[in-house]
Amino acid sequence: MKKITLITFILIALTFSVPFLSVQGSLTVGDEFEFEVKKAYGNFNYVESAVTVTGQTDKFRVGDTAIDKGDKIDVQVDAIGTSSVDYSIFDASAVLLADISSSSLLFGLSLLYYSVYPFLMLGISSASVQDLDVSKGVSLGDAFYVAPPSIVWTDVYDSFNDDTNWDSLFSGFDNDEGNVTTDVTATWYDSGATIAFEIDVSGRYEVAAESTGLGIIHSLRFDYNVTNYVLLGYDMFTLISGDYQGINTNFAMTVQVTESSYTRKIGAPFLLIGLASILTVSVMVLLRKRSK
Repeated sequence: MKKITLITFILIALTFSVPFLSVQGSLTVGDEFEFEVKKAYGNFNYVESAVTVTGQTDKFRVGDTAIDKGDKIDVQVDAIGTSSVDYSIFDASAVLLADISSSSLLFGLSLLYYSVYPFLMLGISSASVQDLDVSKGVSLGDAFYVAPPSIVWTDVYDSFNDDTNWDSLFSGFDNDEGNVTTDVTATWYDSGATIAFEIDVSGRYEVAAESTGLGIIHSLRFDYNVTNYVLLGYDMFTLISGDYQGINTNFAMTVQVTESSYTRKIGAPFLLIGLASILTVSVMVLLRKRSK
């Protein structure tokens, strides 16, 4: 499979980060936002670069701390630069969990990196993201809670919906043996007050010469308030099962965190999750049979 290179990511990220304006919108230093962990589950068994990752968790990761599903965290804005924002993350007892400094470029890169997060973890794609440590729980890192207010959302919308910006990121799935469908969309809601970024990948990835056969279902969505640049919620649901380069592989992860007052459902419906589970198990069984 073709690897996603860091240079490719940087080139694409530049389309997300230019132009930037030195404006601050309604975000101000001292603003505080509360988030709730709605979902947190992971079950992993895979090998990447000779390192085996295995185990199960129902914890959510903030910084290097594992917290429980249902817990709440507070995010406080500490500083706003011309193209950056600094904020701190606290637990419900006001214990500091993480200090974050996010630039416009970092935010754009993170949206791209984490759109293919499972494939980075498995080694199917190449880039640098936060390591997955089962003992500390699951999350997509801490760089998403507040976007730098220099972001121009209309530019991000246009770039996200431009298929050519994603061609190289998913080119590895273009082979004659498998059948993987990818869909990337940005959508406005609430009369333009909310923007959602969504990535869906599903199908069968096979490379017989590498003893690879994987059933893949991956869905990731971010919602943002475009006025105050704050995350309204993100949801990721992933099931990947089969054999990767001859090794029994499983990557199952569901995680959701939302701003406490946000009521829009951003997760996959229960029926869809059930069907996805059945589909992945069926594909896994078929792949096992074919590999024998």
